[in-house]
Amino acid sequence: MRKIALLLLMLAGSCAATAAEPVVGMVDAPCPPPLVMPAPAKKLLTDLFIEPRTLQPRDLESLGRNPAFAPYERELRQRGANDWAGLCRHAEANRTIAPDNVDVVFLGDSITENWLLADPAFFTGGFVNRGIGAQTTAQMLVRFRADVVALKPSIVHILAGTNDVAGNNGPISPEDFRRNIESMVELARAHDIRVVLGSIPPAARFSWRPTMQPAPRIAELNAWLRDYAKAQGLTYVDYHRALADANGGLEPRLGNDGVHPNRDGYVVMRRLAEAALPPRPWVAAWASAQLLAKAVRGPPTNTGVPDRLADQTVRMTARVTATGSQVRLVLANAFGLEGVRLDTVRVARPANGGAGGAIDPASQQPVTFGGRETVWLPPGAHLISDPVPFDVRQQDDLVVSLHVDTEGGAPAVHPVGLRDTWIAPGAQSAAPALRDARAVRSTLWLAGVDVLASRNAAAIAALGDSITDGYSTTPGADTPWPSILARRIAASGGAPRAVLNLGISGNRVLREGAGSSALARFDRDVLSRPGVRWVLLLEGINDINFGEIPGLPASEKATAEDILAGYRQLIARSRAHGLRVIGATLTPFEGVPTYTAAGEQMRQRINTWIRTSGEFDAVVDFDAVLRDPAHPTRLLAGFDSGDHIHPNDAGNEAMAAAIDLDLFR
Repeated sequence: MRKIALLLLMLAGSCAATAAEPVVGMVDAPCPPPLVMPAPAKKLLTDLFIEPRTLQPRDLESLGRNPAFAPYERELRQRGANDWAGLCRHAEANRTIAPDNVDVVFLGDSITENWLLADPAFFTGGFVNRGIGAQTTAQMLVRFRADVVALKPSIVHILAGTNDVAGNNGPISPEDFRRNIESMVELARAHDIRVVLGSIPPAARFSWRPTMQPAPRIAELNAWLRDYAKAQGLTYVDYHRALADANGGLEPRLGNDGVHPNRDGYVVMRRLAEAALPPRPWVAAWASAQLLAKAVRGPPTNTGVPDRLADQTVRMTARVTATGSQVRLVLANAFGLEGVRLDTVRVARPANGGAGGAIDPASQQPVTFGGRETVWLPPGAHLISDPVPFDVRQQDDLVVSLHVDTEGGAPAVHPVGLRDTWIAPGAQSAAPALRDARAVRSTLWLAGVDVLASRNAAAIAALGDSITDGYSTTPGADTPWPSILARRIAASGGAPRAVLNLGISGNRVLREGAGSSALARFDRDVLSRPGVRWVLLLEGINDINFGEIPGLPASEKATAEDILAGYRQLIARSRAHGLRVIGATLTPFEGVPTYTAAGEQMRQRINTWIRTSGEFDAVVDFDAVLRDPAHPTRLLAGFDSGDHIHPNDAGNEAMAAAIDLDLFR
C-alpha cells in the first residue's frame, strides 16, 4: 500500500532525465536535469484522478504496472531517495523564472501539485505552483527558502498537513506540525511575504493507511490553523468546509479517491482562493486606435474595407503582449455615424499559423456582453466584454471573429493593421476555415484586448503617427518598433510589461488629419486602457510637414511653439492620471516632397526642447538613432524604407534597441 500512496501523491511535476548513481556527500551541482512528465503518463493520471469518475481499487493496483506511468514512477522514487526535501524538483524552474514575474507561490503537497494538472490556466499571470506529492510540512520547511523566498513573491499560499496526518515520513506530533507551520510563517514575514493558510482538505480514509481514521485529527488541526491565522492576522481559506461530506470525508463528486480533489473539486478551490487573494488587475495587452474607413478630413485611406458590411463575418488576429488567465475584448464604434449589431463574437487560437484565417475549433469560446451574445454598438461607443476564461501568454496570437447582422453598418477601422483580416459572407464566426473569404489589412471595430494579469503587470502606451504605426514595415512580420520593444521586454525576464501600439498613420498632435489629433484622442486611446503606467510619445512630424501641403489653409499650419504647447498638455494630462511620459525626438525627413528648410528648423527646435527642457520624465533620442551621421537631416540609408521618412524593419529594430528597459521598472 505504501507504493500506492506514492502513486497517488506523486501525480505531476518533473524528475531527472536519466537514472544516476546515488550522490554521496556535498557536491556543487546536486540536481539532475529536469524532465517534464511524459504526455502518456499525464493523460493517464488526468483520466484517473482529475476527470470526475468512480475510481476502483484495481485502478490503483494497476497504475504502477502501466507502461505509460511505471518508468516515470520508478525515476521519481529514485530521485526522491537522494532528495528527501525535494530541493531539486523545482530547482531549474526557480533558476529560470524572473522574480518580478512571481506574485503568489502555492506551496503544498500533491493536492497543490495536482491543481496545476487540473487547472493550468490558474497558474499564469504571476501564480506559481510549487507543490510536491507526498510531502509533509517538515519537507516544505526545508525547501521554503528555495521554492518561496528566493522567488520574492508578494504572497505565499500554504496548503499542507494531509501527509503529516498520514505519517508519510514517520510519526509526527501535532506540536511538530504546528511548529513547522509557525516557522514557515516566520520565514515569510521576515521577507515581507504575506501568508495565506489553507485548511487541510477533508479525508475520511487513506487508501495507503486503511486502518487510520484521519477525519477527527484533520478537524483538530484545522481548528488550530483557523485560530492561529486569526491571532496572527493571516488569511485563512476553509477548503475543508467547502469540500467535505457529512462524515468529514471528501465529497465523492468532488474527488475520485477520497483524498485528492478532481476537476470539479478544484473549481471549488479556485473560487475560494480567488476570493481570499487580492484581485489580479486587468491590463491592456493589445490595442489599436480607430478612425473611419473613409476619412472625413485629411489624406484618403485605401484600406480595401467595404463602406458597409452586412451579414458578413470578420476575422482578425491580435498578438497579445501580456500573460493572463482570462481575456476580455474592447469593441468600439468611435467614429461611427450609425450603430452596428454584431450577432456573435468569438475568440480562438489560430490553426496552421493562421493561414486563411484558420482557427483551432477546440479552443474557440463565445464572447458575451452583459451575458448576451448579441451586441449593439451605438455610434461613438466603447464596449467591454464579459471576462472569458482563456489562457494567453505574451506574444500569443488571439483570433477574434465577429458576425455583422443583416442590418450592417459602416465599419470603424484601424487602417494599417499589418496582419491579414478576413471578411467572409454569412455567419461563419465559428467555422474552423472560412469560405470565400478575402483579406484586408485593417482591424474592424476591435479596439483592444485586456488580460487578467499578475498584480505587478503594467502597460506602455506608444502614442504616435505612422512611424509608430509601422507604416513601411514588412506586413505580417510584426516589426513596428513597439512590437519589437514588447519582445525585448519579454526576453529580458523583467517585470511583465505590455506594449500598446497606438500609432495612426497621418496623425498629428494638434489638428485632425487621419483620425483625431493626439490631443483629442488621448483620453480614449490612452487613459481608458487599464494598467497603463507609461506613455512613449513620438509625434509632431506631420504637424510640421502637413503645413507645406499646397492649398492647405493657414489654420492647418503649426509653429514649433504650438507643437510644444501640445506636448505640455499631453504631459499634464498624463501626470494628472499618475502616468510617466517619455518623449521621443522627431526623426529626419529630408527627401519627402513637403520637406523645407523652415520645417527642418522647426524639427531641430522641437528636438532641442525634448532633450533639454526636463519636462518629460525621460527621453529616447530616435533622431540620433536613425539619422545619417554624414547628412543628419536624412535617414541613414540602411534604415530608410525608400520614402525618406519611414524607417524600414532594420530602422525599427534600432529604435526598439535604443530604449532603456530600466525606464519601465
